[in-house]
Amino acid sequence: MAHFESWLQQNGYLENTKSIFTIDSMPEQTPLWIIAWIMSQFVFLSSVPFFSLQIEDSCDIIKPNGCKKDPGTPVSTYTHAMKLRSSLTYGFGRNHRRGKRDWILNSESGEWNGNPSVSIQVARYMVALRKRKVSAVSNPIFTSGLP
Repeated sequence: MAHFESWLQQNGYLENTKSIFTIDSMPEQTPLWIIAWIMSQFVFLSSVPFFSLQIEDSCDIIKPNGCKKDPGTPVSTYTHAMKLRSSLTYGFGRNHRRGKRDWILNSESGEWNGNPSVSIQVARYMVALRKRKVSAVSNPIFTSGLP
């Protein structure tokens, strides 16, 4: 959850003084930010004390700008993407008390209610990601990057 917040702040989607999990009115773009975060997730490896290596270990063979990555670029598993989404579902559901309700626009107040990580957009992205993963396994160009 902290990684998501720092990613939002680094990309200018959220002020450094605010937390996405505690703001009153959730922005409409929140599901799209979740998708972009999963697409561009960074992983820090640290097998030696006082040494960390940062590698781009995205979950998708497509960049957030829509371009395909170079063949052979390492990508994480679909399971890793599910864990990222799950952590946000928990964060919004438990910490922000949004539960597992659908992400819908309240016509009376004009605010978005529910959990953005269980939105239709994120669900469709996860289905499409799974299809790309299956396709990448059957396509030898991208198999070298799959763990």
